[in-house]
Amino acid sequence: MPCGNAQHVHLTGARKCRRRIPQWGRSHYEAAPEYTAAANELFDGGFRFVLFGHTHLAKKIELRPGRWYLNSGAWTDMIQLPCEIITARPETAGGTLKTFVQDMATGFLQNWIVFRPTYLRLDLDSNDRVMNADLLEYEPAAATF
Repeated sequence: MPCGNAQHVHLTGARKCRRRIPQWGRSHYEAAPEYTAAANELFDGGFRFVLFGHTHLAKKIELRPGRWYLNSGAWTDMIQLPCEIITARPETAGGTLKTFVQDMATGFLQNWIVFRPTYLRLDLDSNDRVMNADLLEYEPAAATF
């Protein structure tokens, strides 16, 4: 069963909950103020696309009309909190949280590790001017030019 704006996927046999890559919107949780402030300063200098990386939070946000902040995320394993601790009824959430904490304490991490490699694709015109920038999740079979 889905968790809010998330979907369940199967990784190493365990049920996981992951968010789709944000592509639109301006929610405050999507980017820390220090990143959006820096992006807005660069927009003032004439840039239409500002690309950052390594915050571990892949995203694409239109901060101003036609001005995009993109973050490539990170190619690293990340710990995924069980979505049930937020979305499930208290009796279910408590059991899931207990299991998660026990697994963390004993180093049993494979049920909670998620690897979602993301990258930024830049489309250039004939003058090497960026016409479009997209945030994509890497899938080996889909890697094309």
